[in-house]
Amino acid sequence: MINELVINQVNVRIWEGSSPPAPSSHPLRSQRIHPHRQIEFDMIDTLIPPPWSWDDIEKESLGKPFLKNDSHHIGISHSNGLGCFAWSKKTFGIDIQTPHPSIFKVRQKFCSPNELEYLVDSITDARYLMLWSAKEAIYKFYGHGVDFSQDLSAEHFEASDEKIFIRCRNSNDKYTTFIVHCLKQPNYILSIAYENNL
Repeated sequence: MINELVINQVNVRIWEGSSPPAPSSHPLRSQRIHPHRQIEFDMIDTLIPPPWSWDDIEKESLGKPFLKNDSHHIGISHSNGLGCFAWSKKTFGIDIQTPHPSIFKVRQKFCSPNELEYLVDSITDARYLMLWSAKEAIYKFYGHGVDFSQDLSAEHFEASDEKIFIRCRNSNDKYTTFIVHCLKQPNYILSIAYENNL
């Protein structure tokens, strides 16, 4: 099943099927050796809206996808049987993430000292998943060069919040503030990050 939505001028298509999509006939699929990677490829192939296809997509040297002959920005993400493809005229980063206990276990690696002061030291604090996904979205905004715990620091937020504000320290020690929209569903969270230009 494909779920389509628009969040702050970003168009998103999400594969939420209970079973994998039909195998893609695109020749690039054969380059994915592992069956799990093939299913991810099939999901994104199903989600790419016409007139685009895999033939229109290339990746920068560090892996950020872009359209070869189109001014739209795009984003791709997948997690444990879910996938999303997004596009917009504005620059953004996107992440889809399913809950997993390992996220809590690595909290010291992706949480800043300030965040650890207000987060509850318990796997039941849903904010860890929100924060992980939000920071992943910012990482994908850039495509590289962001240390989750050292460069990204979120303002205090609650699990019920739909937006997170995160300051990002750039390489020249200047700061950019990001707004991250968080769409929370029972089995996943979708995060869309963009620069706060206000």
